[in-house]
Amino acid sequence: MLTPAADVSGHLHHTYFCLYNSSDAIKYAVYFQITNTDVMAAPTGYSGVIAIDVTGSGNGSTALQVGTALQGVLNAHADFTAAVNGAGVVTVTGLTTSSPS
Repeated sequence: MLTPAADVSGHLHHTYFCLYNSSDAIKYAVYFQITNTDVMAAPTGYSGVIAIDVTGSGNGSTALQVGTALQGVLNAHADFTAAVNGAGVVTVTGLTTSSPS
């Protein structure tokens, strides 16, 4: 389960967390775009990046808006299946032997 935080004045912009696909084969930096859609470079040691576009609600996005955006992008990605609840908490399933996020 991933519990997102609400954005405060754009402070969530380009923050990221590590998410591995099944069997830890690919290490992704999952990052949030709050104020613009500039692409973040992959940090050292990561295989790729996954951008979560929250620019529609932007600064001050609620945890539900952040979680809904996160779920949508992860669920659309070939490596993940995700669901979101009414509070914005995202559950990622199907990660057979991967490390915790």
